[in-house]
Parts: sequence; C-alpha cells; structure tokens
Amino acid sequence: MSGLTGKVSCSGSLFLTEENAKNLLSGLQYLQSVTTMEPQLIYWGYIIRRARQLAIGSRTAEELTFARMVCMTRTMDQESLRSLQAAWNQVPSNDRQSLVKWFTADGLTTKSLRMMFLPEYFSNSIANPVVGLRFALLNLLDLLDRVEEHMDEAQALAYTIYLADLAAIVTDVTGKQGLCECIKLLRIVRQGTHIYLVLTKECRQAVAKVAWKRVRDRSRGHADLDAHLEDHCWTNQLVVNECDI
Repeated sequence: MSGLTGKVSCSGSLFLTEENAKNLLSGLQYLQSVTTMEPQLIYWGYIIRRARQLAIGSRTAEELTFARMVCMTRTMDQESLRSLQAAWNQVPSNDRQSLVKWFTADGLTTKSLRMMFLPEYFSNSIANPVVGLRFALLNLLDLLDRVEEHMDEAQALAYTIYLADLAAIVTDVTGKQGLCECIKLLRIVRQGTHIYLVLTKECRQAVAKVAWKRVRDRSRGHADLDAHLEDHCWTNQLVVNECDI
C-alpha cells in the first residue's frame, strides 16, 4: 500500500503519510490480538475506532456499515465525511439495508463476499462527475444481485470477487446509462469460491456511449435514471408554467 503512488514520485511516500500511517498502525494493533480475540471483534473493533475518530455512530448495523464505508472511501476529514453522508442519505432506505446485509456479513455464520478493489471502484466513481458515489452504490447492488445467483450455486459461506477491471472502466463512463448497461452486459465467471468479471466488447462500447434512448428496466441504476428524468421534466414544466403567468 505504501508504494501505490510510486509511479507518481520516488521522493518519499505519497500514500503512506502520517495520517494514513496512523490507521495502518491501528489495524496492526488489533491484529496483534488475533490469538486472544474473536475475528469479528478484531475487525469491527478497528472499524469502530475509525468511526470514533470522526465522531460518528457505531452502535447499529447501519451505523457500522456507514463506518465501513468511511474506511473503504478513505474518508479522513469532516469535509469528505459530509460528502459521504450526503451520498449515503440519498440511497433509498431499502437499498441501504441491502448494503448493510452485504457489508456486515462475516463469512463465518452468514454468507459473505470479499470485494477486491472495491475502494478503487469507489474512488474512481467519486472522481468521475458523471457517476458519483450514490450512483456507484446503486449499480454495485445491481451487480451483487447477479453475483448472488452464482454464490447460491456453490453453497459456501465465503467468496471473493475481483472488481479491478470494473473499477478501471468506471473512469471511462461518459453517460450514467452506460454504467447500467455495463453492469447488465458483463459476464460473471465463478471458479469455486472465486468470482471474476469479464468486461465484454459491448461493455466497453456502452461506457463510451453518450446519447441513449430511454429504456424501461427494473435495475436500480435505470430506475434512478427514470426518477431523475421525471424530476427534470417536472422542473422544466414548472418553469414553463411560471413563464406563462
């Protein structure tokens, strides 16, 4: 992790700053208790400590999920926290509960999915103004709906999914519907408890496409687009009516 930005500069560590090092050391301190504490207590103990650093709740399952989002989005200050809270609050309540289910599963007593490169997916989505964190979360849930079918086939408790290619292509998304179509068109391949995403030619064409016809689709991403379009049309109608007065 300390070499993540080595391609940018060889002068010191651009990633492992004092602030990031404190979190790293905190995690190592909890790992020192691996022989004396239950795994769940070690993991959530670290998450709770991060929550306390930013003065946010950590008692309910949803608060713990949000605290985990703080870690996965590398939220370090109050300004970033406000942006994260705004995106989280804009996710519909039932979808937040779905995120709680996925992000609090431990793989020991409940079926879990370890999502490799998920922080990169979030950071690239935040950096792309077309996508943003809220829309990234909705499309992640659409992907997880598809992935869950493959998990049911293996009947295991712990799975790993590799999101590196999806995280990388998010930077190329030029229209919101392009990401929705990419999630729908990508291939999911399971090998034992490892799940891989194959981005097809159609996926790459979709993320590069700017103009789309409106479609009816039951996915969260498309539903969000429909709601946004209806709000936009209603706002425009109000403006027209006011101009007529």
